[in-house]
Amino acid sequence: AVCPGPAGASGHNDKAARGAPRRASVVNLQGKRGLVVGVANKDSIAWGCAAAMREAGASLALTYLNDKAKGYLEPLAEELQADMLLPLDVEAPGQMDALFAEVGSRWGKLDFLVHSIAFAPAADLHGRVVDCSLAGFERAMRISCYSLLEMARAAEPLMQDGGTILTMTFGGADRVVPGYNMMGPVKAALQSSVRYLADELGPRGIRVLAVSPGPIRTRWLEGHEDAVQKAESGRFAGAGGAHDGNGRRGRGNGLRAQRGRMFDSVRHGVLVSLFGTFGCRTFATEPRPSGWGFR
Repeated sequence: AVCPGPAGASGHNDKAARGAPRRASVVNLQGKRGLVVGVANKDSIAWGCAAAMREAGASLALTYLNDKAKGYLEPLAEELQADMLLPLDVEAPGQMDALFAEVGSRWGKLDFLVHSIAFAPAADLHGRVVDCSLAGFERAMRISCYSLLEMARAAEPLMQDGGTILTMTFGGADRVVPGYNMMGPVKAALQSSVRYLADELGPRGIRVLAVSPGPIRTRWLEGHEDAVQKAESGRFAGAGGAHDGNGRRGRGNGLRAQRGRMFDSVRHGVLVSLFGTFGCRTFATEPRPSGWGFR
């Protein structure tokens, strides 16, 4: 299941940004092959990643949730000249194994993986955290967090020469963001998972990264205007209010974050925070003697 929102989809009104990439590439991914999970439309953060990576020369495989979603994804996959467009519902038994088996059969290797999916049942997401149901919490964790562990486990054998696993997080994991509700604890679990995955996979040359691009106007935000206004004025609970981790106050530029900047941030294997409205504190992990580290 896929849920558009700050966790896994982005919005930008610039016509060029919504279509095929037109900016000059700053990296060379010629010969690299990557799987991007979570493209729903051209407002998806996953689409921004895929477009930037394709422009840099990478070969791509994309996934779709179900037959209805496939109809929307087919023209996007064609636009990106994707090698594969394969089904993946992380709740459907066997689909994860089938996806990576097909990728391995077709490519024989995998250089990078983008995990950009998140979901929470509406009744739980729009209510108080203290009132969320066990079933809703378990489903949100299953789709938004545990799926990363599954994908990392399946990708590891295909990354014999090292690789990169990238996921999307949000400042609501570190601070209380109005309207983010139950996804805050879920994203906190995702961030913790990234640290442990990086520690375990780092010695094999596999980087595990989490990007927090700041709030971007998405379909989720369309129903949470109050949260946006509070965020832009820095009125949310957390240590010291809205700041960028270096004591500087946020200036509300997160809604205008460029997708390309997000991809550029990880090109060295070190995650550079795209500090936006919420002043999200992000962290980086990369192969090094201790396995992982913060920046």
